[in-house]
Amino acid sequence: MSALRALLIGFLVAAGAALGTAAERLEPGRLYAMPAIRQLQVSPTGEWIVAVASSEQAWGVLAQRRGDLVTVPLYRTKQQIADLQWIGDDTLFVEHVSGKRPLLIRFSWNGHTIEQDLLEVTRRGRLIDGLPNENEVVLWRERKWQRSEVLRGPATALSNQKWQFSQKKEGGELEQVAELDHRVHQWITDSKGVVRAALTIEGRVNPGLVIHYRSGPDGWWSRIVRSDNLEYAILPLGMTPDDERLIVAAHAGRDTRGIYELDPSDGELGRQVFHHPEVDVVSVLLDHDRRQIIAAIYEVEGQRRYHYLDAFGEQHLNDFTRFASGESVSVTSASRDHRYLALLVRGVRNPGTFYFFDKDTGETVRAGRLLPWVHPDALATSEAMRVVASDGTQLEAFLTLPPRMGNRPAPLFVVPRGGVIAARRQPLFDPLAQYVALSGVAVLEVNHRGSLGYGAAFRKAGEGEFGKRIEDDIDAAVDLAIEGGRVDPARICIGGISYGGYSALMSAIRRPDRYRCAISLNGPTDLPLMFQSDIRMNRESVREAAAKLMGDPEKDFDRLVEISPVYQVSKLRAPVLIAFGTKDNWVDPDHAYRFRAMLEAHGKPYEWLELPNAANSPSRGHMRQFAFRAVDFLRAHLRAKELPAN
Repeated sequence: MSALRALLIGFLVAAGAALGTAAERLEPGRLYAMPAIRQLQVSPTGEWIVAVASSEQAWGVLAQRRGDLVTVPLYRTKQQIADLQWIGDDTLFVEHVSGKRPLLIRFSWNGHTIEQDLLEVTRRGRLIDGLPNENEVVLWRERKWQRSEVLRGPATALSNQKWQFSQKKEGGELEQVAELDHRVHQWITDSKGVVRAALTIEGRVNPGLVIHYRSGPDGWWSRIVRSDNLEYAILPLGMTPDDERLIVAAHAGRDTRGIYELDPSDGELGRQVFHHPEVDVVSVLLDHDRRQIIAAIYEVEGQRRYHYLDAFGEQHLNDFTRFASGESVSVTSASRDHRYLALLVRGVRNPGTFYFFDKDTGETVRAGRLLPWVHPDALATSEAMRVVASDGTQLEAFLTLPPRMGNRPAPLFVVPRGGVIAARRQPLFDPLAQYVALSGVAVLEVNHRGSLGYGAAFRKAGEGEFGKRIEDDIDAAVDLAIEGGRVDPARICIGGISYGGYSALMSAIRRPDRYRCAISLNGPTDLPLMFQSDIRMNRESVREAAAKLMGDPEKDFDRLVEISPVYQVSKLRAPVLIAFGTKDNWVDPDHAYRFRAMLEAHGKPYEWLELPNAANSPSRGHMRQFAFRAVDFLRAHLRAKELPAN
C-alpha cells in the first residue's frame, strides 16, 4: 500500500466516529444534510493532511500524518467552522461563522500519536494572511473608526493565553506594517507577504471603488485608480510573480470582464492575462499561500472552466481532468513544493469529491465526498440549453430531468433564481433541483437577463425589467423545453426564492393559462413597500440602484403597482404556496401578510408556510423544510398519482 493511499484511509470513518454517522440509504432529505467533510488541506511541508468534518450535531478538525493509518480529531465544537488556514508547518488558524472566537491549533507527532494544543484568539480583528511560508507569523487587520491597520507578528500575540504543552520559546508583539485613513475592504500582499495594495469605497453620494498602492513596506500610499461606474469597476486580485505590477479584473473597454496586469506607476491597464469574448471571469484560483493566482475561472455551456496562468497549472491540467470529465476541478491546497495537491471535483451529479494527487508518482486517490451517502448514479442529469428570447437576446438555461420517466413527458417546475443583478445558476449540484427531480418533476432554471457572468451589457439589460422582459426570458425557456417534447405543457408549476418568488407570482399572474401553481419563498409582493421596509434602502446609493432596477417610487409609482403581485391578485388563477422567513431583513414578512390578506379578500386558494428565524437566504435546515413542503404542494397540483414513486 502506498504512503498516499494509506494516508487517506479512514477519513470518512473518522468523521463518523468523531462527529456522528450518516444515513446509509439515499433519501431526498439527505440532499440537504450537513456535509461529512467540507474542507481538505495539505500542510506546507506535505507531512500533514487536515479536514473540516461535520454532522448535524457537531463540527470538528481532523488530522492525519502522511503514511499513517490513524485519523485523529484535533478539535470538536457545536459552532460552524467557517475556514481553516495553515499559519505554519504544524499550526492552524480556525475561524467560526459567528458567536465563537477563532482558535490556534498546534500539533505534533510524538512517535506514537498526535499531540495538540489550543489557544483562543482574544484580539479583535481579522486574519489577512497566514504566511504559511513563515512559521506562525501572520498579517492581522484591525479597524479603528475610519482608519484601517495591518499588523504583523507571531500568531501567539493574537491571544492573551499561552500554549499549555509547548516547549518552544514564545514571545514578540504585533507591529503595524500598513495603515490607511479609510475603511479598507481588501488588502493585497506580494510574494514576500508585504502589503502593497488596498481597495476602499469612498464617497457617500457618489461612491467609487479606489485602489491604493505603495512600492514597498516603507513607501507612501497613492491613489492609482478610481472606478465611479461600479458596473465596470477595476478590482485588484493580486500581484504579478515579480511583485512589480497588480493583477486586476477589468473590462478594458470590452463587454466581458477579464484579467489584466495594471501598471501602478500610471494606473493604466497593460498585458492581457486572460479574456473570454462571451463570458466574464467569475473567480480566480489561488496558490497554497493564497497570494499568487493560479487560474482564471469562467463558465461556458454549463461547464466550469479553468485557465491556468503558469506552468504549474498547465503541467497538471491533464492529470486533473482525466478522472473528472465534464466536471469542475480545482486545486484547494498544495504543499510548498507543489508535490502534494488537494483537489475538489464538483458537478451537477457530484456534490463534491476530494482527491489527493502526488506529482512525483502521478497517483491520484479519492479522499472523501461531501455527501458520501449520495451516489452520483442515483441523481438526476442536467443539461444546458441555449435559449433565444423574444427580442433576440441569447440566454442560458438548465433542464434537470427526473430519472425513470422513459419516453413520458415529465411535469415541470420552473425555478426563477433569486436576485436580479446577481450570481447566476451555476453548473453544479443543486439540492432543490435534485430533490424535485427525484420526486418525478423536471426542473427548469433560467439565467435571465441581469445575471452575472455574461458581460456588462447582459447585466445591464435586467435593469427596469421587473415583471417584463425578465419574465419574457423565462417564458422563452419554457417554450423551448416544451418544444423538446420532454415536459408536459399541461403540468407546469413555477416557484422561487426572493426575486425568484416574486417572478413566480408575476409569471402566474401574466400567464394563468400556463402555470397550474406557484410557490414564493421570501418573495416581494409590494414593490413600493420595498423602499420603506428593506433596511438596505437607508443608504442613498442602494436606493438609487433599486430605483434603477424596479422604478422610482415617486415617478414610477403607477408602474410599480402594475408589476406588484399584491395589487394584481384578481388576475391570479393558480393556487399559491406563500413561504417566508420571520427574520428576513431584506424582504419584510409584511409582504407575505399583505399578499395573504388580498388572497383571502379575493377568495383565492393558498397554502401558508412560516419559517421561524429564517433570513432572506435560508439556512440548510430551513431549505430542507421548505423543499419538503414545496414537493408536497407540487404533487398535489401536478396530479401526484401520475408521478413515479421515489
